[in-house]
Amino acid sequence: MKTTHVKQEREKLLETRFHVRREADRQKQHIMETFEQLKKKGKIDNASLKKLGLASEIKEDPHAEETSPLSDIDIVKGRQHREMKLLVEVGQQGQQERDAKIAAAETDDEKAQLI
Repeated sequence: MKTTHVKQEREKLLETRFHVRREADRQKQHIMETFEQLKKKGKIDNASLKKLGLASEIKEDPHAEETSPLSDIDIVKGRQHREMKLLVEVGQQGQQERDAKIAAAETDDEKAQLI
């Protein structure tokens, strides 16, 4: 008795899921067809997109977001400069540590090995 109840519940859930999926596919197909018609007519604007339920807006200048005060080359140069500065700092720290070890060496043989 319990298993039949569980099976009925599961079938009802699956049927509901499939119904929702079919309805979503219908809505998606309707939106796509309407958008294609607008595209063919060349009448795609923000108002017609809102009627379809699409929240995105078409910008007047498609390159407005892409323009920035720095070009790609400037960005790359800045990153290379930071990396080179970091490498120089690491090299200087390594040299200082090496010099400290040489200064701490007690005998000339130990100093010769470190050099």
